[in-house]
Amino acid sequence: MNDQLISHYKSLLDQYGHSPQAVQWRDQLSQVNRFRILSQISTDFDSILDCGAGFGDFYHFLCSNGFKGKYLGLEFVEEFVNIAKKAMIDDPKAEFQLFDVNSGALPTGFDYGFVSGMFNIRHDGNEFMMYDTLTRLWDVCEKGIAFNVLSTFVEYYDDNLYYVDPLKMFLFLKQELKGHVAMHHDYILSPDGYPYEVTFHVTKQPRFIGE
Repeated sequence: MNDQLISHYKSLLDQYGHSPQAVQWRDQLSQVNRFRILSQISTDFDSILDCGAGFGDFYHFLCSNGFKGKYLGLEFVEEFVNIAKKAMIDDPKAEFQLFDVNSGALPTGFDYGFVSGMFNIRHDGNEFMMYDTLTRLWDVCEKGIAFNVLSTFVEYYDDNLYYVDPLKMFLFLKQELKGHVAMHHDYILSPDGYPYEVTFHVTKQPRFIGE
């Protein structure tokens, strides 16, 4: 993984401690609301693979909403991994690993894969890393994947952030991954917010609307 990214997140941890700001979220409310829309891909989770898992906050969100399945969090910042492992030390269903998605084979045997915020920081090779990670995550997850990216449909651009054309991403997910895609670009994360990001749900099977 890019050493520049690791240094970036370490500096945030030094500045903010164990908090949403250390994983570059504005506050806990916006982080939880991201988790809420990501998790709407399904109402039944048996096993979850969380890429770029930070401190494992997504797992704690899921547990607070009744999740009792298996969880594996993959994270490339060692300090984050150590904090997450300490918090989960007494939980046999949760596991956390130091892992570079660019160089390692993703684990198999999980229903759903999730990525939240991992593609947001601008660095060398953004596009390749994003599409490669999504392709490999799709290949190892049995039911589907959910992830978010910053949208190109925004009021302003930050030169330090990486923005994605939602229409281009939709075509990739349909044409390359052959998934069944739901694109959510209609939400805000705080009462005074702007819909500057987009969440994709991609499933192996279509959703039946019926009885």
